[in-house]
Amino acid sequence: MSDSIFKLQLLARSELALTQIYTRRAATRTTYMAFALVLFLLGLGMFNFSAFLALKESYSPAASALIVACANGITAVIVLVLSKKAGPSDNEERMAREIREMAYREVSEDVDDCVTDICGCHFLTPNFSANGSGSKTLDDQG
Repeated sequence: MSDSIFKLQLLARSELALTQIYTRRAATRTTYMAFALVLFLLGLGMFNFSAFLALKESYSPAASALIVACANGITAVIVLVLSKKAGPSDNEERMAREIREMAYREVSEDVDDCVTDICGCHFLTPNFSANGSGSKTLDDQG
């Protein structure tokens, strides 16, 4: 019975690990997004105004505004790409999923064994012969 308890503990721990991975990933991404947004909003006004004034001397006001807007867009895309790569690695998540699936299979087998032990019989037992006949019940096997 301790083997079944170990399997249940393993299943619970893998579920907990996956939940922690999802939480850390979401928290890290949210932090990066919030940080990027704050920097973007604080610096955007000053940067845009100073860049516009500097470019206005060399280009027309419309061209100056377009150049500043493109620079802002490129910066925002870079920060968004970096935020998607943040958090735990995919390998860590894959390993936790494999452990969870293994534990589910093992616990399912243990439950099936317990049901068999409690009932004391199998309702159907496969009996595959060379001619491909189906299954027989225990009563038919005599």
